[in-house]
Amino acid sequence: MEDNESDRVHPLMVDNFKNVLSLSEKAGQMGADLVRGPEDMNVIPCPRQVKFGGDDFLIDGRLSTVLDKNSGTADRFTAEELIRDLKAKWNIQAQIGIEGTGPVLVLTHHQVPKLPQRQGYQLATSRKKLIIKSDSEDGLFYGSQTLLQLIKKDASIHIVPGIVITDWPDIEKRAVHYDTKHHQDKASYVKSFIKELAGYKINLLVWEWEDKFAYPSHPEIGAPGAFTMSEMQELTLHQAAV
Repeated sequence: MEDNESDRVHPLMVDNFKNVLSLSEKAGQMGADLVRGPEDMNVIPCPRQVKFGGDDFLIDGRLSTVLDKNSGTADRFTAEELIRDLKAKWNIQAQIGIEGTGPVLVLTHHQVPKLPQRQGYQLATSRKKLIIKSDSEDGLFYGSQTLLQLIKKDASIHIVPGIVITDWPDIEKRAVHYDTKHHQDKASYVKSFIKELAGYKINLLVWEWEDKFAYPSHPEIGAPGAFTMSEMQELTLHQAAV
């Protein structure tokens, strides 16, 4: 059969195709390097630096949460919120205490590596201890939120895979726009929404009220069930705490 020009594959096309395959294989290898570690490790937002390896942190009993001796109100709030979330999400019993023979979670401002942003933190595991370090109160809180996403359950034991995470945000203020002009949410939902956003390290809520606020000077503007001034103040304090 006589060859047609259109039936033949040009040698240059073959070479280009081989180059594409080679690049694809290299990209796949690079991707494998980036995700090496537990396949189901999902943290949102993705931390800046992740190093897999070392001992897994095993929670096989009551967890002690240890704070610095001079820890302030914000650090204690972080610890107490974390204890509540560990119980609610994982049925892990935790309490603020001291280091003993059982698993220990340490929240500290000591021996913190140099980070580009004060809201940054470092989280590192060993078999009996997990340490979250930060220069700031905010950083300890954000590190605790990362921890909640790392926990896995294996039979009766909870595991945080052997890991060192060093993380910090690009920008200081990270906002979400909350538009309620077409519906009315309850205060309980707004509180849970704020808490959920904080879990993803969002620290500013841009709330579009329109008629969902009972303006004291113009009460006729507010829709039925609109939030009062005192309710808004309570929600603002709740957001500041979280």
